[in-house]
Amino acid sequence: MVTHLDLQICQVVETLEHYTYKKFQDPESDPPVDLPPMSIRIRLRGKFAGGASEAWAIPADPTQINVPLYGEQVLVYSAIDGLAEKTKQQRFYYACLVNAHGIVNNTIMPFIQDARVSERSYSSDGISKVSPGAEPKQVSFEEKAILPIQPFQGDIIRASRWGSIFRFGATHVKLDDYKEKPFWKGEKMGDPCIFLTTEVKGLTEGYSGGGTYDPYYKIEEPDDDKSFIYLTTKQKIERFTLAQEGIGVDPEPEKLKDYKESQVIIGSERIIFNAKKHSIILVSAKDIKFCIPDWQIDANRYFTKIIEPWLQICVDLAAGDSRYATPAGPTGASDVLPKLQEIQKLLEEMKQ
Repeated sequence: MVTHLDLQICQVVETLEHYTYKKFQDPESDPPVDLPPMSIRIRLRGKFAGGASEAWAIPADPTQINVPLYGEQVLVYSAIDGLAEKTKQQRFYYACLVNAHGIVNNTIMPFIQDARVSERSYSSDGISKVSPGAEPKQVSFEEKAILPIQPFQGDIIRASRWGSIFRFGATHVKLDDYKEKPFWKGEKMGDPCIFLTTEVKGLTEGYSGGGTYDPYYKIEEPDDDKSFIYLTTKQKIERFTLAQEGIGVDPEPEKLKDYKESQVIIGSERIIFNAKKHSIILVSAKDIKFCIPDWQIDANRYFTKIIEPWLQICVDLAAGDSRYATPAGPTGASDVLPKLQEIQKLLEEMKQ
């Protein structure tokens, strides 16, 4: 016989000890039992509890965790406890936050530690209106005004409380009704893309509740956001400015912003690649370009058209095959010839 799963909205009433100590034990257990990571104390009412009661709950999915705040509401269900000695013993699992205010930064409900409410269920009367108490005290959280990110139909988005975004998106062709337009553009509907951005600039400058929804949505902006990684399939990244104007001397078949094949773009104020035990390997089917304030270097051009010919001239002069005219006659072979030939051999070994 299949039984149904009972869901309930519960209030988070304790996270302090769990997040500040390496280990935390259930003070009500005898003998003491270590609580699993990310355990929170929840307050239940009604069907689960018969009145106001409290219990510990752990994340329903350990791979996708929303760390709740003291004072927020979470969706909770009861299911079998895999660590229990008795097969039918159950424990509580919290699945997700309840979006009580319609804002990104927090869903804290006021006066949450008061158990007296006018109804028997937090889902219908979650705020303690009869006997309000003090506001919840947080461990490290401070409220911040964060706007929602512009979603597009079909997107899967993970948004932080602080203005960072992980977007699983795609190419969208029909965009007339959207407030914010994407910074990427493609030709085929549904071509996938992934965007990871820390501190989207526009998200940190707007709505924080109170019923005023303006400017409502913002969107990632490559030229303004702090750090980002973009993975594309057939999209062009249009609103994107390089730190240097030049991108090499050899002519490009397409402009940078017009490139429509798959690409990975990383942007930040500083980028560090740190290979702690092995090599950093840069492999390119065409070329590797280095662009700095005073130089723009095409690696293929630099070694093939500059270094290799220049070294050959040095070898010819040292061998006496090419000579300088002097008042005493033409120059002969140089004693640096063996060293130059050794360098030339090393260079030839690197050539593809």
